[in-house]
Amino acid sequence: MKEFKIADNAAGQRLDRFLGKILPEADTAFLHRMLRKKNITRNDKKAEGSERLAAGDVIRVWLSDETYQKFSGTARREQRFPLWDGIWDSIVFENDCLLALNKPVGMLTQKAAPSDVSVNEYMLGYLAAKGEYVPERPGEFKPGVVNRLDRNTSGLVLAAKSLAVAQALSEQLREKQLRKFYLACVNGEVREAMRLSAFLYKDKTGNRVCIRETRQSAEDREIQTAFRPLAVRDNLSLLEVELLTGRSHQIRAQLAAIGHPIIGDPKYGNRAENSRFMQRYGLKHQLLHAYRLRFPTETAALATLSEKTISAAPPKLFSELFPEVN
Repeated sequence: MKEFKIADNAAGQRLDRFLGKILPEADTAFLHRMLRKKNITRNDKKAEGSERLAAGDVIRVWLSDETYQKFSGTARREQRFPLWDGIWDSIVFENDCLLALNKPVGMLTQKAAPSDVSVNEYMLGYLAAKGEYVPERPGEFKPGVVNRLDRNTSGLVLAAKSLAVAQALSEQLREKQLRKFYLACVNGEVREAMRLSAFLYKDKTGNRVCIRETRQSAEDREIQTAFRPLAVRDNLSLLEVELLTGRSHQIRAQLAAIGHPIIGDPKYGNRAENSRFMQRYGLKHQLLHAYRLRFPTETAALATLSEKTISAAPPKLFSELFPEVN
């Protein structure tokens, strides 16, 4: 018999979802059959599987050791997550519910392939080293990043430490309550603040998007972006950009569409300017940085973050190009 006590950070999930985590090799039919036969119980009572678990609930699994090992995938769970020496310097905020990291250029936010190592794996390695996450303890909430940045965009990535926080953050992002600000170094002189509205179409085969003034197909998605200039010099502008909607490549494509592409952007940028920056600075990526997040008023899972602003310093080249802006 195996016994699992539900921790605070795992509360709120359905029982069948929890069982899927501790017995990932078992199919749904097997799990429901075990529930019907009371081979799996919740607080020593028969359960259906749809119940929401509360902190302190006790789940007992009455299976032979051989059967449990077969369905639990024990060997797979014993993996260790890598440690990244730079993660301590990248942490800009941490409390009991949230970890905020300043992602460097060139690092994935989440895996794109099984062999990838991303911010998510480094974050798990950090929490495991602190003893806040134990990979071998099945069924508990697995911390994870909740927002994504392109590989070659630097800046703030948030990781939730509990299920309730992950759900709350996901809702804030979905409802556009969490305000997201970026720094963008663009071609040309931008002297006035603007709010842009357009439609974005994504070409999935080429991993590119195009911007349209009017909706031309059912797949077009409305986008809105606001920006204001912070500094202008040498036919360059540093913009503070607020992402009002969140679509793939939105900032990069929309700024390019109005004639102010981001410096270093290989997809939407100005090739001549990109080449000049490559020769002078060795620049191989777009100068776009997610530098500030502002939380709305909160009273529930994110109460400790209510109306809080988190910021992350941009890469050094931003201050080299615009020393007057801190």
